[in-house]
Amino acid sequence: MNPHCVRLLTLLRERRGVDFSAYRPAAFERRCRSRADALGLSSLSDYAAYVEAHCQEVDALLDALTVKVTSFFRDPWVFELLAHRILPGVIAEKGRREERLFRAWSAGCATGEEAYSIAMTVMEQGAGEVLVLGTDLDAKALEVARRGYYGESSLSNVRLGFLRAYFQAEGDGYRVTERVRRRVTFAVDDLRGGKRRVPSEAVFAGFDLVSCRNVLIYYEKEAQEAIVSRLHQAIGPGGLLVLGEVERLPAAFSRDFLPLISWCPIYRRNH
Repeated sequence: MNPHCVRLLTLLRERRGVDFSAYRPAAFERRCRSRADALGLSSLSDYAAYVEAHCQEVDALLDALTVKVTSFFRDPWVFELLAHRILPGVIAEKGRREERLFRAWSAGCATGEEAYSIAMTVMEQGAGEVLVLGTDLDAKALEVARRGYYGESSLSNVRLGFLRAYFQAEGDGYRVTERVRRRVTFAVDDLRGGKRRVPSEAVFAGFDLVSCRNVLIYYEKEAQEAIVSRLHQAIGPGGLLVLGEVERLPAAFSRDFLPLISWCPIYRRNH
């Protein structure tokens, strides 16, 4: 890795406690150069010196690295498959076991749209109780998530029935209704950090669904395997794992998860 990028990695770790050492080197350098260009700096050396001298730029770099391209029901086909082909069976099976609580984890949730989308989708299926944990590295993004207020551009995939049932018009945007917000909790979490199987706010593992979409693609193979290992431990037997459209499980986990539909990355934990 470029020595100036190594210097920037050290600054992120020392000043914000986040470790991006497993981030794909080319992607890391590209985002650093993008920040340098935005500041009118001609080299990574100049940018590293700038970051050392300006504490606020550490946050700007962290913001650039934690990509937040998201919206409600992003990739609508994922939620359609969950709602119509997968969740009804999962919830029915839980009902036969007299388990009323459905727990989900949206890992890398950014500003919260996905966590709320999962809550709404499960609520529509008539689950007795629904609790969703949304986590991300970016504390500022999570502040937006907790407010639950969004502009119209985030709601382009929201069907009219959902808009009426789960949102309230407010000013120039919409706020997620309280009956959805009270089912969703947000917390800072590094998917590669620590030895806990789940974020401390989750208390215990055994999630029925974990969504970790478009996160693995930013990491090297070893880090991908470490993340999936943690997710595997967090999911209960028979629980679901949803990855991003262009992501696939590392080969080492081919026996731990079974693909539910051959052409999309939705898996069931095998054991």
